[in-house]
Amino acid sequence: MSEKNRKKKKFNIWLPLFFGMLVISIALGVLLALSVEKNKNDNARSLETEESIRAELDALQTEHDGLVKEYDDLGRNYNGLQAEKDKQARELTEQLEDMTKRVGVAEAKLIGAVSGEEYDVTINTNAFFPSTTGRYDQYCAPGDNYDMRFYRYESVYSSPTDIVMAGDSLIERCEWHEMYPSFTVKNRGIGGDVISGLKARLDQIKRTKPRKLFILIGTNNIIFGQDADLMKIYYGELMHALDDMFDEDECEIYFLSLSPMSQEMNGRFGVSPEYINGEVNGMLEEMCDAYDYTYINIFNALADENGFIEQDNTTDGIHFSAKGYLVVKGCIDPYILEADDEEEESDSEDADDSDDDDDDGDADDSDDDDGDDDDSDDDDDSDDEDSEESEESDSEGEE
Repeated sequence: MSEKNRKKKKFNIWLPLFFGMLVISIALGVLLALSVEKNKNDNARSLETEESIRAELDALQTEHDGLVKEYDDLGRNYNGLQAEKDKQARELTEQLEDMTKRVGVAEAKLIGAVSGEEYDVTINTNAFFPSTTGRYDQYCAPGDNYDMRFYRYESVYSSPTDIVMAGDSLIERCEWHEMYPSFTVKNRGIGGDVISGLKARLDQIKRTKPRKLFILIGTNNIIFGQDADLMKIYYGELMHALDDMFDEDECEIYFLSLSPMSQEMNGRFGVSPEYINGEVNGMLEEMCDAYDYTYINIFNALADENGFIEQDNTTDGIHFSAKGYLVVKGCIDPYILEADDEEEESDSEDADDSDDDDDDGDADDSDDDDGDDDDSDDDDDSDDEDSEESEESDSEGEE
């Protein structure tokens, strides 16, 4: 092969390689240019997105600042309103205190004018705005009703009272003053109360100066799961406090037995009629005997033959219906109405004594009349004697 053919063959080999490399270079350049352009576009979009996000964040920050300012303004307004409310509450409290004092003094004067007796007016003005936390939550289930009634009883003034009914909701839910309209009756029942809760407010009852105090308490202790041994401790503390606080010559104390529940409620609280009336009421009766308090069994009067509360005597298996309260009234009537009977007997004896005095007076007057008659007879006899002497003297003169 000639030299010329060899050179031509080499040229034919390198020429395609050159063009291939050229095409590859051009392609790489194009790809590089496209990549650079893409990066520019991505950066532009990123900048736009970042600016949009920043603008949105600025808007949110502005809105947040506005809300914070509005919140601060509302807080200042609330504080101002609260201060005004507190001021009005203080003014109202002062007005209520003054009104309560004036009403109490006026009624004291009125009762004194009617009865001819004076009594002290004890006013506790601590009672118009009850605690929101519940001052006696440790004694029973917390609730506004307990606090409201506790502070209401704390606020009243004292006056002599014939009858006080004390206990839990079984006492609270009855209008006892309508049951006994001829007596002064005060209701000191609070729904949800337990034995220790009643003991904690005995000073309120003491201020009512009751002649008779009827107590029905302990049902909630059973509902809260306390056994008879623990209830005996609480009953003992209550009776000991009653013994220290009340003079037996001034106040007669009566304990009503616990009442029966429906079969459903017995099952719900895990008790039985035998437990309530046998163990708990039996224990309560023994303690009443020990402290010389009168025990009144209302369980048997309210229960059916199985020991569950009669359906007509209850509204929900625990609380009394109107008929149930009439049954309870029938149980305690002998201990309340005996006071009326004693007063009537006393009035009758006074009337008899008055009649006897009148009869004695008439008899004395009659005796005085007899004495006058005797004196008249003596005068007549004396006149007759004088006449006889005069006749004898005249006869002697004639002789």
